[in-house]
Amino acid sequence: MREEDISYFNNREFKRILRSYEDALQQNRPIYMDADDLTDIAEYYMVNSQEEKANEAIGLAVSLHPDSVDPQVFLSRQEMFHDNMERAHEICNAIPDQDDREVKFLRAELLIREQRNAEALEILKTACESEKEEQDHFMYDTIGIFMDYMLYDYADSWCRKLKKTNPQYKGLPELEAEIKMCLGDYETAIRLLNEILDIDSYNIQAWNLLAESHFSKGSFEEAIDACQFALAINEEDFRATATLADCYYHTANYTKAHRFFQKALQSRQDDVLYHMDAVCLYQMGEYEKAMEQLENAGNIIGDDQEKQIYIAMQQATVASKLHRLDDALSYLKTVKSLIREKRALLDYEVLYGQVMLENGFPEKAKAHFETAFSKCEDSEKTALVIGIAYYEHEYYQDATNILSRLAEIPDSITANFAFPYLALCYRHLEDRELYLKYLLLATKNCTDLTAQLFEEYFPGVKAEDLYFYAFKDAYGYFPKE
Repeated sequence: MREEDISYFNNREFKRILRSYEDALQQNRPIYMDADDLTDIAEYYMVNSQEEKANEAIGLAVSLHPDSVDPQVFLSRQEMFHDNMERAHEICNAIPDQDDREVKFLRAELLIREQRNAEALEILKTACESEKEEQDHFMYDTIGIFMDYMLYDYADSWCRKLKKTNPQYKGLPELEAEIKMCLGDYETAIRLLNEILDIDSYNIQAWNLLAESHFSKGSFEEAIDACQFALAINEEDFRATATLADCYYHTANYTKAHRFFQKALQSRQDDVLYHMDAVCLYQMGEYEKAMEQLENAGNIIGDDQEKQIYIAMQQATVASKLHRLDDALSYLKTVKSLIREKRALLDYEVLYGQVMLENGFPEKAKAHFETAFSKCEDSEKTALVIGIAYYEHEYYQDATNILSRLAEIPDSITANFAFPYLALCYRHLEDRELYLKYLLLATKNCTDLTAQLFEEYFPGVKAEDLYFYAFKDAYGYFPKE
């Protein structure tokens, strides 16, 4: 569901309908509502990860309006999202009015979900040609489906058709800019959005897209500015709030990121937001609160096995940090029971080793690290992760043994990430010569990470100046140019 559709849930009329429905439930009064309204309520609950309530609302819609299209479309899509494709097709095929445009969209979406894109495209082309009066609306909604499934080339093609059919179509400029952003053409997207904002500076959708375009190209300060303009128009705007939290997260300002993730979660329960907030809390040293947010994420991810593995691994990490070894091992046991892919098994072995290191069992950690290394396909990346684990748990000599071998590999991008950690290890080991040697390499080959890791020791110093200040800190004078 696109953000512009979700924004309907903040509409005053929808809030009135929802309040009427919930009041009737609470007071145990009979409910009679239009099928469309009950389906909207079900969609609202699904967006907010309240599937049980959604089922209750859609069940009422079906019982009151058994021949209505919208509830049946909802039920088919619900089965689709649970990967019950056969049942989804059965529901779709049983809808009496097969000529309804929503049924056509549903049939195409089911095919796209099954990666039968060419068949879906033919259905949509034929349906579009049969639309006489509202062909432009049909094109716009078709583009929305392509956007939902990240078929951006299709979306771009249909956007050009829409522009040719009705160049004044409402929302077309914003849509065109969004497609350019999704295609990675950020400069064009930003230009188009600035043109929109020159005409209408209160266009909150344009401000949000501008923020997301800047964010996608890594221009976080510009993204923050755009978010703040959006929030000046509507301080409760979810999209701007979530993007702003994301910006602070990616600039390691975890305290501000946490504040805005919390605000976003007041509007919408979302497992990704819960998880990112947990990471912020972890970085802030608030481990108990981080665990609470991970539990909240786990409660709404349903049967998504990949997410279950990821959340359980994060829970193991936090439990280990709290030195609750039994809990950490229990989460790891859950992870192993869910793993079906080799990559996840390697991550499990590495994490198991990290947990053992953190809790004072270096020999057990070594065994798991060796298992991971012996089975990995990317030995350089695995060595880097293991080396960093030794550094983070203050086994500096073990870290240098691994990372120094990695650093010697010629023309290795992965090796570049070893330099700042080697510099930090030798700083702790009080080896000034090797400390400065690797710091100089780090400032030349791994600028951003080096600046981040050394901020604690040299606040506000740019990466290119770090070596000079570190040299002075070590020897009492600046090095000669």
